[in-house]
Amino acid sequence: MFRNGWDFSWFEGRATEERPPWGYALRVAGLLCGAEAALDLDTGGGEVLAFALGRATTRPGVLAATEPWEPNLLFARRNLEGFGVLVEHVASGARLASRAAHEAERVGLTLTDLREAKLRVEFFDVGAVVHFCRKVPWTVPGFTVERYRDRLLALHREIEEHGRFVCHSRRFVI
Repeated sequence: MFRNGWDFSWFEGRATEERPPWGYALRVAGLLCGAEAALDLDTGGGEVLAFALGRATTRPGVLAATEPWEPNLLFARRNLEGFGVLVEHVASGARLASRAAHEAERVGLTLTDLREAKLRVEFFDVGAVVHFCRKVPWTVPGFTVERYRDRLLALHREIEEHGRFVCHSRRFVI
């Protein structure tokens, strides 16, 4: 499996993010069994879907994934090609659970489960913050070190004083 796309191993010891309580990858592996079709939205580098497909005892006949960030497409296609997954580029949409649920129902899907989580994220050095903002560019649109130099310096001081910078991410699964 390729180690780019959504590989965050670089952050080991420099940042942590709490994981959602629903155990997404293993849950998907179970749901793939018996499904006729599956669609993975915002697949990143396809690592999570590849993990799930590798553990599923049976697979749907139709498999597709979308990814809005073009640099991830190459990794997603390489990680998923052996599973017969069609990977397409799509424009990024709003990342709100309520909007995603509405859009799913609008196209005729039946919503059976929607879960949201607010997860603790900790950065232990300002370099990890910079790397994260560059790796996940929609988090801080237009991010550059030059533009955010004063804020990064303030974060550096906070980390020096408290040992970490704490923020939160939101995740949802439908």
